[in-house]
Amino acid sequence: MVKTEQTILNAAALEQIFKGIQERLHWPIIHELLNDLSAREKKLFCALHEENNAACRLQLHSLKSLAETFGLTALSCYLKEMENIQGRGLYTAIKKDAPYFARLVGQSREALLAYMSRHRPGSKRLKRA
Repeated sequence: MVKTEQTILNAAALEQIFKGIQERLHWPIIHELLNDLSAREKKLFCALHEENNAACRLQLHSLKSLAETFGLTALSCYLKEMENIQGRGLYTAIKKDAPYFARLVGQSREALLAYMSRHRPGSKRLKRA
């Protein structure tokens, strides 16, 4: 299992995204991010099930980019490590790490929602999908 010592959320990266954007749009942006993470996570596991290397790598890269952009540091670092695994070893590693990966995605979601609740309480919060 790949482990990281990074923080779950880099608040400075998240704040950089919000710079210059009306506060009323902050929660909708986060809502879209959470939807994207869920959809890409599902696509990744479908690609793994089908042993579709190209689709698997595409979803890993997309998830890593989203995580990196929004300051989900631990998730981004983990996905970078997965991206560097070559050949069929990737399927084995991700399948073996599936519970850890799911936990890391969940921790990232929770950290993001907790941060938003504390620092953007005036924004219109959307209901969880």
